Amino acid sequence: MSTKSRKTFGFGTEDRLIGSITDPPQGRATIGAVIAEMGMAEMRVARALASRGIVALQFKERDEPVDWNAEKAALNSGYLRNYREAVELLRERYGIERFIFMGNCGRGSIAFRIAYDDPRVIGLILTNPHISPALTIKESYANRLLSLASWKQLLTGKADLRYHLPNLPLLAMSLLKRVARISEQTLIDQSGHNQDATMPDRFDKRVADLVRRGVKVLMAFSENDPGLAYFRKLYGQSFERLESVPGLSIELLSTTTHIPSHDSAAASALVSMVDRWAHDSGFGMPSPSRDNQPRAPSPPARPLRPVGGSSHRAA
Repeated sequence: MSTKSRKTFGFGTEDRLIGSITDPPQGRATIGAVIAEMGMAEMRVARALASRGIVALQFKERDEPVDWNAEKAALNSGYLRNYREAVELLRERYGIERFIFMGNCGRGSIAFRIAYDDPRVIGLILTNPHISPALTIKESYANRLLSLASWKQLLTGKADLRYHLPNLPLLAMSLLKRVARISEQTLIDQSGHNQDATMPDRFDKRVADLVRRGVKVLMAFSENDPGLAYFRKLYGQSFERLESVPGLSIELLSTTTHIPSHDSAAASALVSMVDRWAHDSGFGMPSPSRDNQPRAPSPPARPLRPVGGSSHRAA
């Protein structure tokens, strides 16, 4: 039986959010998934989770911010409120009290922050979780220097230099951090970036606290993503310092795009990762398309590396 997606509808404070619900094909859902955005990857993940008996609510902001700089300048409780209002919608309509959160970039980081304080969250799917640009600016510009597309933009006069000028002082501080004894917190404060949309510090301790509570966490990184470089710097190329955390799965997507929905192959790989993760985590009912078939034994542990259409774990 196929899942069913409803038409979009407005909800939340002043109807500022647009939502869409994907219902399971049969049975009463006991788990709800709250998925930020409505791109190709998010829609396909919603259907995959619904096929396991999980009702999935996708949402996005009705209007884009007029001024992105102003949006990033302060602690933005609006994004936190979005997830909470989505949870309340599922709770009121379905009586659900257990939730999976999914978000890309800053929305993933926000989902992590809420999950840390909300015992109703039992699962997290984070794709390219956002790290403060102050901590990844060196990697970002190193990637730009190696990018043919970036050089083409610059040489053809299509590069927006006004975007980069405010980053120059921050880049200089990052390069001189060790010599000038500049702390990471100083860099973060200097960036003026939205703190709610940034992964909190002491990630290893915080994620360990979550999994001890029973939360299952899936993190998926695009290759060459600045956040991936930062996590590898902290925890090792194969995330050796995190591999002992039993409820944490770390995967790589064979794509350079920061948004999986912009790459059809990355979207397909992400859906496969999520479906396998949901099965292994014991979420919902078996997927009729996959789990009625005998499952092959798990491969032995191997170093984490990019793959296409499938994934390898850190542990």
